[in-house]
Amino acid sequence: MSSIQNVQAPGGFESNHRQLSALLVYGQEGPIRSLETSLASQGMRTLRSRNCSEVWEFLRGPDPPDLILTDVFLPDGTWEDVLTSANTAPASVPVIVVSHIIEMALYLDVLQRGAYDFIVPPISIWDLAHIIRGALLRRRS
Repeated sequence: MSSIQNVQAPGGFESNHRQLSALLVYGQEGPIRSLETSLASQGMRTLRSRNCSEVWEFLRGPDPPDLILTDVFLPDGTWEDVLTSANTAPASVPVIVVSHIIEMALYLDVLQRGAYDFIVPPISIWDLAHIIRGALLRRRS
């Protein structure tokens, strides 16, 4: 199995010197919760946030996440608020939006506004690893 931890980005960055982390932002048990086990099996540390306000605290902290996966709707905002926080943080963090429904207009909006990707679980562990590696490489380049 190819691990997310084996990402090697341009410039010699190798992520296996420290454990990568993903912030999962979801208000209720939903599609994003099911991804936590897959991420952990790939060697990622998972952090959890239940709302947009907590996202900013994680991003300003001493060890911000390497990646954010967010639900479309949250108790105090939406994926757009999470994306704005990620883009204005001291170190920009790629955002993947997760939804339980396939909606083409939403998919296009998410990508046009700068999120790395839009996924609809269930997603294979191989596809998830590929998407996350791409997001991490983009962040490092």
